[in-house]
Amino acid sequence: MSVAILLGVSLTCCSDDVEIASPEEEEPESAERKWDMTVEAVMEGGTRTAATVEDFVHPFSTGDRVYVYNTTQKSFFDGSLKPRTGGSLATTLVPADELKGIAEEGDELKLIYVPDDVMPEGLLSQLQKGDDPWAYTSNSNPCLAAQKGLLDEVMNYVFAKSVVKVESIRDSVILVSEGRADFTLLQSIFQLSFRFEDKDGNEVDTKKIGQATLTISYEIQGAFSTICQYKNLPLEGVLYLALPIRGPYYSTMGFYVIDELGTWYGSMNAPEGKFHNGKIYCPTEPTLMKRTPN
Repeated sequence: MSVAILLGVSLTCCSDDVEIASPEEEEPESAERKWDMTVEAVMEGGTRTAATVEDFVHPFSTGDRVYVYNTTQKSFFDGSLKPRTGGSLATTLVPADELKGIAEEGDELKLIYVPDDVMPEGLLSQLQKGDDPWAYTSNSNPCLAAQKGLLDEVMNYVFAKSVVKVESIRDSVILVSEGRADFTLLQSIFQLSFRFEDKDGNEVDTKKIGQATLTISYEIQGAFSTICQYKNLPLEGVLYLALPIRGPYYSTMGFYVIDELGTWYGSMNAPEGKFHNGKIYCPTEPTLMKRTPN
């Protein structure tokens, strides 16, 4: 009797009517991961174009941020890197917060340096698309629009870029080619001042210009291309502006001032024949602005 009961139990346990639990289906692993990334960084030192200005040097600061865009995967990393130490042109970049994104060996990473944690409205969304801070040379560029022509703030808009390659990945640690990022400045600083003459060549007091709009353009093969436009800058003083040089082929900058009296025009030639990034341009004389006919 006992054998039959045991046999019955055994058969019951093995019958097809019993549902056997299957292992839980695993969620597919997300392509995004948390990363550790340590990179030696060097900032290119700028040079001067006039004896009256100091060398253009922007040392790293511990408040700076470096944002990471994977150009191979076309994706932006959440989080950022920051300099471990400040005060020099060389430092080590370490994660400032949780660094999360997609990376594989061989990927190309664009590192965008933003000094002093400055983040004009609209800049982050621009970086998330993989664009440089100076990708848009127009009034819509948040880095251009935010400038007020002041010396003590102009260095906040000195951005730089480096491109590195993911050499290897070990236990969620990204190692880049040569373990180093060389940052290239994406613009120069211009020290600008103006003097005005009417159609007859008579000098006009700059203070009388009043509320005016200043448009700055570069000349390319005889045609001027507008890069930015400012309203209500103090034209009677000295302006300091960080402006992008998209390539070493601009030989002339054009200036247009429009006020209630009409339009004034002037230009400045590059002292070396071409404008270059990473320099301070400090003309020894104010730019002459001529009154143009209506």
